Amino acid sequence: MKKQEGILRVAAYCRVSTNEREQHNSYINQINYYTDYIASKPNWSLVSVFADEGISGTSVKNRQEFMKMFKLCRLGRIDLILCKSISRFARNTLDCLSYVRELRKLGVSVLFEKENINTGEENSEFMITLYAAFAQAESESISKNITWGIEKKYREGRVTYKLGCVLGYRLGPDGRPVIIESEAVHVRRIFSMFIEGRSMGYIANLMSAENVVRRNGSSSWSRKNVEQILKNEKYAGMAILQKTVTTDFITHTRSKNTGQKPMYVLKNIHEAIVSEDTFNEAKKMFEKRRLERLTQKAFSATRRTPARRMSFGPLLFCPCCTGSFRRVVRSYKGAKYALWRCASRLEGGPTRCPHGASIRESVLIDKLREYWNENLAETTGHPLPEDIGGFEWGLFIRRIEVGEEGMRILVK
Repeated sequence: MKKQEGILRVAAYCRVSTNEREQHNSYINQINYYTDYIASKPNWSLVSVFADEGISGTSVKNRQEFMKMFKLCRLGRIDLILCKSISRFARNTLDCLSYVRELRKLGVSVLFEKENINTGEENSEFMITLYAAFAQAESESISKNITWGIEKKYREGRVTYKLGCVLGYRLGPDGRPVIIESEAVHVRRIFSMFIEGRSMGYIANLMSAENVVRRNGSSSWSRKNVEQILKNEKYAGMAILQKTVTTDFITHTRSKNTGQKPMYVLKNIHEAIVSEDTFNEAKKMFEKRRLERLTQKAFSATRRTPARRMSFGPLLFCPCCTGSFRRVVRSYKGAKYALWRCASRLEGGPTRCPHGASIRESVLIDKLREYWNENLAETTGHPLPEDIGGFEWGLFIRRIEVGEEGMRILVK
């Protein structure tokens, strides 16, 4: 649309954050309101009403209409944007300010009706900052309330089933899983073959060759498809709740729950396709194969690396000062020996670490060998060789605490 003398090219932006019927009506009403309102102004020309439905305001990256509006602004086709409120424009203070500033540079003003703020005016940025911060704080509060509600539901053992991609189950009339036997037979077979020692690649190829149909209708199987079945606790009549947690309410980023919050394990909550024992056997097989891969890698390093390059530095940890350890060489009656000592104690003495412990390298190796023989030799099928120079202990062990009370090994 070309610029006409004395005519403002006006667009409107509106957003509702859910797809519920009541909100949908609000969405339609906003579009109708802005269309009629702009048409009623003699010196205004309607460009378009941009409206995002069912999209959160904490981030603009998924708001397609919002980004389409900005594209037209950058092309110089909009002079004024109408918006009901700052919280409709953005609940993220940083996004709100950055986009308002960019629009100002482009010569585009935004009129926020509820707050009666026009970004084309001199003192508008201070007020926008305040209102945007309030909107972000409100969004954070809402996020915390929702999270609290979800966690309460978890604590009470209430499960919401999502079975759209789960082979062998469908949702019954009561909202609980119902077994589809024609599919469940393939699930049981996959568990059986895996526990007997078949690889996931072999199972996937067999399923594809036999044209076994997956839940999405495809008969093409991958190793990942098989793995997802073997690791899905629902097949054992269980549910593990809060596997992931929200780490940023603004970007809605979620990450694996590695202890940040409690996980809830519910058993016997619906009919199982495989027994809990079968599911646990599959878990053991996964762990066994993981250790076999790590062992192969660790022993390869042992063959490549001479003993003198062996280092435990990244693994050793002082429980007193939380510092790392350093290797030092001492001599006693003319004989040299290696010693691992708290680095803080070495550098600063008792003032840095009053209880800094130390351990002889020979004792450390003996204890690690003992740990391996008791806990990993049978699982991996590999005893430790005499020369373990270069052995990558970090593949199996997260850290080793060395304190006054002795040594404690923390595994991965």
